[in-house]
Amino acid sequence: MKTWYLILSALFACLASAQAQTNDTEARVAYMEAMNAYGNGQFSSALSSLEKVKKLLGATNPRVEYLLAKTYFEVRDFTAAESHIGEYFKLAAEDDANYNEMVMLVVNIKQEKERIEQERIRAEQKRKENERQLQAKLEAQRKEESERAAARRQEEQRQLEAYKKEQETWNSAKSKNSIKWYKFYLSQYPNGIYNMMAQKKIHILKGKFIMYAYENERPLGLSFGALNHNRISFYFNFRVNKDIFTATSYGGINDANQIDCDHCGYYVDTKESKYGRLAASAGIAFKIKYPVWIYLGAGVSKSQLFEKVVYDEDYFEFTKEPDLVEEWMANSDHKKITSFPELGLQVKIANILILKYGVYRIDKFAHQFGIGFRI
Repeated sequence: MKTWYLILSALFACLASAQAQTNDTEARVAYMEAMNAYGNGQFSSALSSLEKVKKLLGATNPRVEYLLAKTYFEVRDFTAAESHIGEYFKLAAEDDANYNEMVMLVVNIKQEKERIEQERIRAEQKRKENERQLQAKLEAQRKEESERAAARRQEEQRQLEAYKKEQETWNSAKSKNSIKWYKFYLSQYPNGIYNMMAQKKIHILKGKFIMYAYENERPLGLSFGALNHNRISFYFNFRVNKDIFTATSYGGINDANQIDCDHCGYYVDTKESKYGRLAASAGIAFKIKYPVWIYLGAGVSKSQLFEKVVYDEDYFEFTKEPDLVEEWMANSDHKKITSFPELGLQVKIANILILKYGVYRIDKFAHQFGIGFRI
C-alpha cells in the first residue's frame, strides 16, 4: 500500500512539473507577444498579453511589472503605472537591468502629471477668462441694448411731444382759421403733417377769383379780386359795351354839325348814332356769414355818343364823281365822365363757384350780375 502511494505521488509530481513547464513556455510566448505589441504601439494588445502571462504563471515578476508600468505610462494611465512601478520595486533588486529606467519613469510620471496639472490649470484659467470675457461681452450688449432702448424711448417721447406741440399749433390755426395762423404753422413746421392742408386752407382763405360781369348797358365785363374769410378783401371791375369801339375816324363832330376833319369835304349827317360806354370800379368786400360776402365800392364811367356821317373824300380834288365814305365820329358835345357808387353781394358755392348780384347808380339805379370761379 505504501508502495502504491509513493508511485502515485511520483506520477503526480511528474505531471505537475510537465504542466509547469508548459505554462512557463506559453508565458514566455505571451510575454514576447506583449513586447512586440508594445514596440508597435498596440498598447491594448500588450496589456492583454501581459495579463495572460500573469495568469499562466499564477504570479508576477519584475519583467512583467516593468512592461505593465511602461505600457500604462504610454496610455496615460499614471495611477496604474505607479501601482505597477511599486510592484516592480518590491520584486526587483537595485542591480536589475530595468531598475534605473523605472526610477526615470517615476520622474517622467511626476513631470507628466505636473504638466497635465499645469495644462489643466491653464485650461481652467482660460475657461474662466473666456467666461469673464463672455460675461463682459454680454454685459456690454445688455448695456448697449439698454442704452438703445432708452434712446428709443427718449426719441419716441421727443416725437410724441413734438407731435403734441404741432397738433396744438395746428388746432390753434384751425380755430383761428386765418391766413396769418396757417402761415405761422407752416413757418414752424415746413414739413409738418398738415402742410398740404395748411396750404390749401391759405388758398381757400385768400379766395382769389375771376368773374364775368354783366349789366344792361355794359354787358362785357371782367371782375377779379379775393374773398378772404377773416379780413377785408379787395376787388376790381371793368365793364364795357361793344359800341365803345365804334369810332372809325380820328375826326369829330358836334351838335352844331361842325366836323373836325382835315381830309373830309362835303359831308352829310345820317342821323344814325349810338352810345359807347365803359366803367371801371374798385372796392372792398368782407364776409357777413359764410358763404356770403358784401361788397362796397365806387368807380368812374364814361359814355360817348358816336354819329355816322357820309362825306366826299375827293371833294378838294374837284372831281366830277364824288368818292363817298362812311365813318363813325365821336360827338364832342355828348361825352360824359361820371363817378358812381356800387353795392352788392357775392356768394361762394362749394369753394369753387362764385355768384354776384349788385346795384350801382350812374344816371339811375341799375343791376349788375356776375359768375366766376376761384383761382
